[in-house]
Amino acid sequence: MTSHFDKDKYKEIIKKESLTQNMIVEKLKHYGIEISIGGVKNWTRTSLNAQGEIYQPELETLKALADICKCSIQDFFSDADVKREQIAFEELSKKPEKYSNSALSSYLLSIPNGEKLKKLIESFHNLTQEQQDELLSQVQDMALQNMKF
Repeated sequence: MTSHFDKDKYKEIIKKESLTQNMIVEKLKHYGIEISIGGVKNWTRTSLNAQGEIYQPELETLKALADICKCSIQDFFSDADVKREQIAFEELSKKPEKYSNSALSSYLLSIPNGEKLKKLIESFHNLTQEQQDELLSQVQDMALQNMKF
């Protein structure tokens, strides 16, 4: 799965933060980013730029937007929830002893597919060390393939 800037997620985040497009232009100036109101409006449109690509903010602009909106850069992309789940699974699988059962259970129940992930981790503990290592390697390979932009 390839990540794409998601104009709908962007709009949702901006709305949640009660930001207007004019406010975004002004706030980006504080980060040394000069952009016109038209440039900001393009991020919410499906029109294409001269290279035939959908308009999206540059990386430095995404960093500033994430800071302004108090979120992660990944939150502006189409597969943010999937990536978070992959990262959580990898972290929990590598060091499950790091998390107490109650904290782990609470966390897992708060994320999409958390119940399935909890059952998967419980099953993981029933595998031999060799099986766990092999499974982790396969999961990491799949995650890396999915995280390519």
